[in-house]
Formats: sequence, structure tokens, C-alpha cells
Amino acid sequence: MASSRPKSQADSDFRLTSLSFGKTVTVGTTSKPKTVTIKNAGKKKTGLAVSIESETASPPVFAVTSECKETLAPGQSCKVSVMFTPTGTSEQSGELTINDNAIGSPQSVGLSGTGQVPKTKK
Repeated sequence: MASSRPKSQADSDFRLTSLSFGKTVTVGTTSKPKTVTIKNAGKKKTGLAVSIESETASPPVFAVTSECKETLAPGQSCKVSVMFTPTGTSEQSGELTINDNAIGSPQSVGLSGTGQVPKTKK
């Protein structure tokens, strides 16, 4: 079956549509990172490079670190890590946004987490 995608656009692949940090992160501390893998789904011989322009998270309770280079060759992948630092005990939600030249850009991953009350010392 022929693809309906224009050959002039790159193709990236995201397996996650959301990341949840649950209720395990204490208010005022930072979670362990959770990762999102970005993969250039193009074929090695005929695919185009994916140019990654930026990876951002909002609101500021979510922070991003990236090991991605500016360009992903066909078949290559890289990881973006997200950390959560809750400021309160209410549910907090946000979005990881990845801007690139791939079909459907920008891509987004929903983020959520609820801060846990700090344990009091007796």
C-alpha cells in the first residue's frame, strides 16, 4: 500500500502520549527523570533527517533535559527526560512540546503529577 505522506517531509515516531508522575513526589523535591524517546521513523536509504528545533515543558514545575542532537538521521533515536518538582498537593498538568520538521509538528506529550505532603519529623 502506498503512503500518502509527501516525500519532502521527515517522519518522527513517538510512542508516548502522556507521562504521569503520580502522587509519589514530595512537594519541593524533584522526581527521578522519566523519558520520552524520539525516533526518526524514516527508512535509512530513502528517509529524510528530522531537525529538532526545541524540546520544552510547561508549566515550570516540569523540567526537560535532552540528549538529542539537532538532527536525527533516518532510523536514529534520542531521549528527552522530564522531571517534576511539585509546588503543592493539587494535581498539576502540563505539556512537553517537541518542535521539529516532522509531519504533525509540533508533537506533544501530556504531563501530570500530584505533590505529596512532606513527612513531618516527630
